[in-house]
Amino acid sequence: MNQTVATSNLDMILLCVEHCQQVIWIDPRGRQFTREDMVLLVFKNINDWAQRLNAAADPVCLRALRTKTHTLELDEAGRLARDRLSRIALKRTRPQQSRQQEGFFPDV
Repeated sequence: MNQTVATSNLDMILLCVEHCQQVIWIDPRGRQFTREDMVLLVFKNINDWAQRLNAAADPVCLRALRTKTHTLELDEAGRLARDRLSRIALKRTRPQQSRQQEGFFPDV
């Protein structure tokens, strides 16, 4: 396939890894991009990304951060995406657990 998926969605990264599809992971790493910031990031880096993708012998993941881009093997990108999803899930369950431990039970 001569297509590349560009996304910040971690589930989409995992799908691309599963299907051996090259992907550009626009990684907000902590704080989400505004649309304007994302557009500027893409326009600023599109030539570099195209060169990296064309130079790769196999499908890869380009992890685009605010100031730099890393070329990752798909397996490594999948591991990083799964780790990030695990940390997000853990953060979501911690507040619920601490409220329950304090005896706080919201009305249903």
